[in-house]
Amino acid sequence: MIHSITNFFKNMFNKKESFTIMVVPHAPVKNTKSVRFTKRFISIFVVINFVMFTVVCLFFISYHSLNVKLQNKKAEYESLQYVKEYDEEKLDGYKSQEKEIQEKFQVIIELEDKLKKIIESNEYAPKSSIDNKEFKIASRGIGGFTSNTSSDIDVPLSIFDDPEAFYESVDNLELAVNKSIHDLNIAAKNAEIHKKKLQAIPSVFPTYGNISSPFGYRWLNGRYEFHSGVDISNSRGTPIRASADGKITIAGLNGGYGILVKINHGNGYESLYGHNSKVIVNVGQEVKRGDIIAYMGNTGRSTGSHCHFEVRYNNSAINPYTIKSK
Repeated sequence: MIHSITNFFKNMFNKKESFTIMVVPHAPVKNTKSVRFTKRFISIFVVINFVMFTVVCLFFISYHSLNVKLQNKKAEYESLQYVKEYDEEKLDGYKSQEKEIQEKFQVIIELEDKLKKIIESNEYAPKSSIDNKEFKIASRGIGGFTSNTSSDIDVPLSIFDDPEAFYESVDNLELAVNKSIHDLNIAAKNAEIHKKKLQAIPSVFPTYGNISSPFGYRWLNGRYEFHSGVDISNSRGTPIRASADGKITIAGLNGGYGILVKINHGNGYESLYGHNSKVIVNVGQEVKRGDIIAYMGNTGRSTGSHCHFEVRYNNSAINPYTIKSK
């Protein structure tokens, strides 16, 4: 086979063999032209053209392949550019969310402070002779409040490791913050309502002095009779304060009570302050716990300067010592 190939190339490039091309026009024969090519020349010409054709084909194939790769790289670049812009947009959104969350945490802190102040408010009435303190509360109960929200944000996920999970965690955090604000608002409103209810219960003694006659049956004028309040004795002109929030329903002379102040606190509660020397409120006036409503005196059925403090619940007199703010 090798011998055959060798003979093929020898014959192809044989200098002795040649080809003649004759150009015969329609004119007389004397104008006939001929061109003679050797077999070697023709072989070399064919080989050169074949090589050039092959090179051109390879060039176009390579060009097409490179063009396809370039288009793929361009598409990949555009995809990465889109992802980059998307991430930058998300990051801008996160920065905005972060600012909003910080502001909402501040709202939470303010609501917690407000709730704490409501719960720990000390709006009581004046002194009582029971323990010589500024105000005397029969009983006072306060519930606590615990917030599950912290002002420290701890996001364990890395935005570079898992951006979608990171963004989702931020969204979840914002939802939790919004829920905390909602819950705190409700708690603050409920605490305010409860505070108003507590302030409308006459559980505070209206003045200071000595207890000259307690609630219940007592010996008076040679017989036992029921005493519907507590008598607190002191000098004339001692300030008398409202035991709780309410509206004045009586402010003036009223039989054996002398100069009387009566307050309707709502929810069935009323309080009476008898034997005053002077009142400084009017019927229909709204008063708050601790407001001065009158001054101690000796008017009506009285043996000396004192304040008859009486509490009624659903029109029945009850012992002021047993009243509890619930």
